Amino acid sequence: MNAKAPAQVEDHLVAGLVAGAVSSALLLPLDLIKVHLQVYDRAGRPFPSMYKGMQSIVQQEGYRGLYKGLTPALLANGLSWGGYFYFYEHAKNRYLRQHRQITSVHHLLSAFEAGIIMVFLTNPLWLIKTRMQLQPGGASPLERVTKAVTDPIVASTASHLGKQIAYTGVTQALRTIVREEGVLGLYKGILPALLLTSHGAIQFVTYEWLKKAVEPYQAPVFSFSVLGGMAKILAGLVTYPPQVVKARLQQRDTGASRWRYTSTWDCVLKIWRFEGLLGFFKGCLPNVLKTAPSAVITFLVYEQCVFSFNTLRGKPQGGVDAKTPEDIPENSADEKAANGVRNRGSRQISPKRENRD
Repeated sequence: MNAKAPAQVEDHLVAGLVAGAVSSALLLPLDLIKVHLQVYDRAGRPFPSMYKGMQSIVQQEGYRGLYKGLTPALLANGLSWGGYFYFYEHAKNRYLRQHRQITSVHHLLSAFEAGIIMVFLTNPLWLIKTRMQLQPGGASPLERVTKAVTDPIVASTASHLGKQIAYTGVTQALRTIVREEGVLGLYKGILPALLLTSHGAIQFVTYEWLKKAVEPYQAPVFSFSVLGGMAKILAGLVTYPPQVVKARLQQRDTGASRWRYTSTWDCVLKIWRFEGLLGFFKGCLPNVLKTAPSAVITFLVYEQCVFSFNTLRGKPQGGVDAKTPEDIPENSADEKAANGVRNRGSRQISPKRENRD
């Protein structure tokens, strides 16, 4: 192994943190609308269209209302991406030391390993993000109830939340959840979150297939970001139902929801019985509109960060996957295909994972 590999793995951690935070900050309004749609368990929609929903929020809460939950979103998304890349590259290097070269199976195992670790580390942050996004705006219970009179989006929760302590920040939210629901309350929705680790595997397989298809044409660097976006959209559609279940389980018990969900299976059954198959795809449109640009932004920022770190250190470009001749057996097609080594200069694009929203 290259002696500089550990430092390169740390580069992936920092690059992932920056990329995840940037994409989350830019696209949070779409995520806000998606979450509102996901947890709406009645007939119809909470607002006529995405635009009307955003317009209503701006009218009642100002433009800041579109960025509710920004702090936990930045922390959760940044840590999820950064931590995922760190553990993914660390696991991949471990397999390389053990087997001399790694295959697609090792990549998938590394992806699952990294995904599972990050689910347990970041689930409390995603829980707080979801609850803060669903929390009506307003500095006081009276103001929240006043807004409820004119705004149907907040009407269903304002009067109930007025009896509870509103979340004002990540630390305060953590203390409130532990006090009201216990430590296990921080891990509501953990089962569907674990199921969502399959998103990375589906995205990886799709991305690798698309990448191999365009490699003979010497595609420009930006095209790999487009391929990443396409792979992410497909993976997002396949794994979207667990996202809906996760959001329903993580919402705060304000008494506004039509049903109380006692478990993951109970949530699945109630959605199927009372909302049908389409109930599992509520909020899918804003999710798709968010997913593609999110992947493109994240990939571009991530790759540019890794490229910059390697340039500053004078290392071979390509991040942690760049190996010396003694690290990679000559003519190892499996290794080159799995790591996405491209013959265009010294650039390389690595397979990516899901953004956990």
